[in-house]
Amino acid sequence: MNLQCEFLTIEEVGKILGVKRSSSQQRIKKLNQELIDDGYCVVSGKVNKKYFDKRYGLNSNELLFPGKKVKEKVNA
Repeated sequence: MNLQCEFLTIEEVGKILGVKRSSSQQRIKKLNQELIDDGYCVVSGKVNKKYFDKRYGLNSNELLFPGKKVKEKVNA
């Protein structure tokens, strides 16, 4: 995975939360529906990393890449 990728895949969500693929898919679908309801566009099968972190109170970069400093992309 690109360290600056803005989306999490089904596999990454499963790894972070310790759940199986089907549960990851359901969670991504729920989060994406929340984003759609708020007027955002989504990518099927992936979830926005910042939104995922906010909703679950986690830092996905720390969980996916322990001990590594990951540079966050800054929008200008």
